[in-house]
Amino acid sequence: MGRNGGNMKVGHSDDYEVRDGIIVSPGKFEGEPEWVRHFWDEIVMHGLEDDTIWEGETPVAVIDIPEDDDEIRSGKFAKVLEDVHQVALWEDDQGFVRHEILAGD
Repeated sequence: MGRNGGNMKVGHSDDYEVRDGIIVSPGKFEGEPEWVRHFWDEIVMHGLEDDTIWEGETPVAVIDIPEDDDEIRSGKFAKVLEDVHQVALWEDDQGFVRHEILAGD
């Protein structure tokens, strides 16, 4: 199978490359699902987080994804987040953004 063969989806979103929904470009989002970049941008630009918890000295942004959130539930990330109700995002000591799904079906 070639580099882009099979059913692998490759695309570009703004300034990063995505394969099968995972950011593969080097940088702070490398290895994370594409939706992490979307939520991180919303946190930084609009203060989207519903809560902040602390892991040691690291702030962790907690985001609730309500069932009736039409923007998420019917948008670009609807399929991958359909059973997710809450996520946490943080920046690690090396500057990479990481995530954890806190609540889901």
